[in-house]
Amino acid sequence: MTETPPVPGGLGAGAIYKQGALQITSRAELFTQMILYPNGINVPNWIFTTATNRTEKTTEVVGIYIGTGASLGVFDWSCMPGYPCADGSTGPAWQWTKDFTALSCYYAVQDDGGGHLHDLLAYRNRSLRRGNGAVPPAPVANWQNSVFLWNYCTSDWDLVYSHQFRAVQRDCSADQFACGWWGPIIETFNDNPQPEINELGFLGSSLRYNDTVSLLGSSDTFFSLPDPPWVVFHIDPNRSWGVGSFTGE
Repeated sequence: MTETPPVPGGLGAGAIYKQGALQITSRAELFTQMILYPNGINVPNWIFTTATNRTEKTTEVVGIYIGTGASLGVFDWSCMPGYPCADGSTGPAWQWTKDFTALSCYYAVQDDGGGHLHDLLAYRNRSLRRGNGAVPPAPVANWQNSVFLWNYCTSDWDLVYSHQFRAVQRDCSADQFACGWWGPIIETFNDNPQPEINELGFLGSSLRYNDTVSLLGSSDTFFSLPDPPWVVFHIDPNRSWGVGSFTGE
């Protein structure tokens, strides 16, 4: 994929964190499995499958589709002056994208939870406050973002991205749409009616926040329904779901 994707932002369907829920003070780690199509889904404009981990300076692990192109990207909201990301960015930016076909060890065919077989990619998106809780003296970084992918070839987690930075993170639970409001979702940049697509979605999502684990149930999230012609094929509120026009079978 040669064209740089747009900044994530938008909503097609998926799990949204509720206001007042999942307050992050020291750790946020989203685990999920993403449905993907290594050979693309042939759409006229961008479609992302993505999520935040509920922190303000989160990273996003993004399934990226446009035309027949399909890739995985990492977008980091923690790049800033004094704490640039690996490519030198001092503002939120894409840090890398790789075609799915070059990542074959990171996905495998499994049941998506609704009785449909799809390629699934498992990842952990972690933001961790460093140290014992005391704020280190400036300019020492006090947070670290990390992205891990499950490697089916080695049966282990691979660290594929990290960035250390210094920030006082905003409490994203305090204001519904201030920051970190989207859990696992589909983002679409296509006008309605949406293009017909094979099923996209997520399986078995959970969020470890501080020393607690949420299964993203109805007390912590609500589900935003898709616009036609997409339908919800199955849902385990709201940690596992599939949305699209066809199941892909």
